[in-house]
Parts: sequence; C-alpha cells; structure tokens
Amino acid sequence: TDAELVLAKVRLSPGKTAREIGKQLWPDDKEERTGKARRRLSDLKNIGVVYNRTLTDQDGTKERESRWWPVNYLASE
Repeated sequence: TDAELVLAKVRLSPGKTAREIGKQLWPDDKEERTGKARRRLSDLKNIGVVYNRTLTDQDGTKERESRWWPVNYLASE
C-alpha cells in the first residue's frame, strides 16, 4: 500500500519532508505526489510509527515543512 511505501522511505531516509518523500516515491505524479505523502504520513503518525518536527536553522528561522522520522530513530537530530 502507499502507507507501507511511505513508511519504508521514512525508515530508509529519515528526516525528509513530505514533498521530498512524494517526489521520490511518485516522480511522475506531479499533481498528487505531495498530497499522497502528506496523507499517508498523517495516517502513520496517528498509529504511532512516525513523528515530525519543524526544524530551525542557526538564525532561528523555521523551515516551511516538517521533517519526518520513524518513532524508533535514535540518531541526533
């Protein structure tokens, strides 16, 4: 399913945005790829297998999009 694809991508490439995930999984579907990724990430967050954070740069400016990680991700962010 799409949710399984998104979860696998988050596990393989933690710290990506929904836009980046969608572009990698559905490169030919420009109309829907970010929406698909956002919906599936939301579903995965609701069942507790991924989480998101909006990061800030050194100047304290927040990114426009959240980045996503698997719940068991232990590396420093």
